[in-house]
Amino acid sequence: MGSCIKLYTQIIFGIGLTFGHTTQIYARFEFTNLECVAIDKAFGIFDYCYLKSVNRTYKYASAKYLPLQVPINNIVLKIELMKRLNGYKPFLYNISFDYCRFMRNPNSGNKVETFFLSLVQPYTNVNHTCPYSEFLLVDKLPISFLDYKLTKILPLPEGDYRVQGIAVVSGIKRAYVNTYFRIF
Repeated sequence: MGSCIKLYTQIIFGIGLTFGHTTQIYARFEFTNLECVAIDKAFGIFDYCYLKSVNRTYKYASAKYLPLQVPINNIVLKIELMKRLNGYKPFLYNISFDYCRFMRNPNSGNKVETFFLSLVQPYTNVNHTCPYSEFLLVDKLPISFLDYKLTKILPLPEGDYRVQGIAVVSGIKRAYVNTYFRIF
């Protein structure tokens, strides 16, 4: 009877060690900075823009933009991915597109546009067609979601990166958001 209990204990201990090693959380993506700037403060302002680290595994980004002149009907987004190599240099993507037209028919858009918007889509209220007449929000965008998108779907090489998003409304630059991150 004693040897049977000893055997069961060893089996349970072995299973515990095996699952203990396979369930570790490992992220290759990490936020390093978030910068939100309202260029035209008469047009709109950022209520908040921050990164928050709740614990070692749950970190997120949040930003809220308050437009002061509504409705917003004519939006062009400029998105550029840059890699740090003696300063930030253009890397892989530099796109501009009519956001309102894209949201009217998202399936007709470029796959790169679709991918960049999918990075924030589940965590934002900016997921409907124009016009926009209320605040624009990205709420608690977690590193776990971006880790999957930027290391599994679009596997970026190790390094420091910046995604610069510029909002041009009615032909005038109104705001930009720089998201800095590291892949390791």
